[in-house]
Amino acid sequence: MESVPTTAIPTTVASKVICLKSAYNNKFLRYRNDIDSQTYGLLEFAGEEVTDQRAYFEIEQSKTYDGLVHVKSLYNNKYFVRVAHEVFEAPDGTLSIKSSYFGKFWRIDNADWIVPDVYDLSRSIEAEAKFRLVVRDVNVVALLNMSNTYFCKRFSTDKKENLLNAATKNIDEFAILMMIDLGGDLSSNTCTK
Repeated sequence: MESVPTTAIPTTVASKVICLKSAYNNKFLRYRNDIDSQTYGLLEFAGEEVTDQRAYFEIEQSKTYDGLVHVKSLYNNKYFVRVAHEVFEAPDGTLSIKSSYFGKFWRIDNADWIVPDVYDLSRSIEAEAKFRLVVRDVNVVALLNMSNTYFCKRFSTDKKENLLNAATKNIDEFAILMMIDLGGDLSSNTCTK
């Protein structure tokens, strides 16, 4: 992470403003503002310069969760949205995972990507939407897809970067997931400090 020139930052928040630089591609996280794109409003590690105004973020200490922070874009004054999922356990111990944002269940597609596109589990090939949790440590897990019996991991290929793919037989560093119970109602995009 590199520091931001203080001349570009209001002095009242200088100690709270950050830029995030990827160790993967050496670029800065920034807000996408190209209105005609499907990625408008999303964040990406594509900033070339630390002086890019879309790469400035403010951090605020969470009043609800000890040790966690809220991150807000200084470009559009919006907070990162937390993404919640509901987990349903079947009698055999397998799990179905439902995105609260999309209102759909995860499943594996033909290219092994994990996609939230199943409304009704009874209409899905059962193993495609089933996962098994492998506990590694307290709140640290790996997720095995029951269709191809590969572990889900962060994966990049072509124009897809850092998405979830059932791509490895063994648990590697990119297949480790951390679970955090955020509690409360996560259906709104408002930030509780």
